[in-house]
Amino acid sequence: MKHQLTLKQLPARCVLLCLGLAVSLEVAAGLVTTAGEGVVLAICQVFPVKFSTVKIAFDVTLVCISILTSLLFLGGLEGIREGTVAAAVCVGLVTRQCQKPVKWVTKKLLPAG
Repeated sequence: MKHQLTLKQLPARCVLLCLGLAVSLEVAAGLVTTAGEGVVLAICQVFPVKFSTVKIAFDVTLVCISILTSLLFLGGLEGIREGTVAAAVCVGLVTRQCQKPVKWVTKKLLPAG
C-alpha cells in the first residue's frame, strides 16, 4: 500500500520539479516572464529579498485571495484543492533548490555581459 501511494504521487512531484526548474531557467535567462514571476522579479529588484522567498509568499497570497473570493462570492470553496496549495508552496521551494545549479550552468554557458 505504501508503494502505491508513492507511485500515485510521482507524476505530481515530477510536474512540481519541472515547474520549479522552468521558473529558475526563465529568470536566469532573463526571458520575458509571466505576470506572476514579473511581479516577483520587480519586488526582488526593489527590495533585497531572495526570489524564491518572494515567490512562495506571492503564490500563497494569491491562493489565500482565491479562497476568500471563492467563499465570498460562491458561498464555498470551489476550484481550490490541496494541489493548488501544494503548488503555491512547492514550486518556490523547488525554485530555491534549482537556483544554484542554474546559476552555475549559466555562468559556464553564457558569455558575461
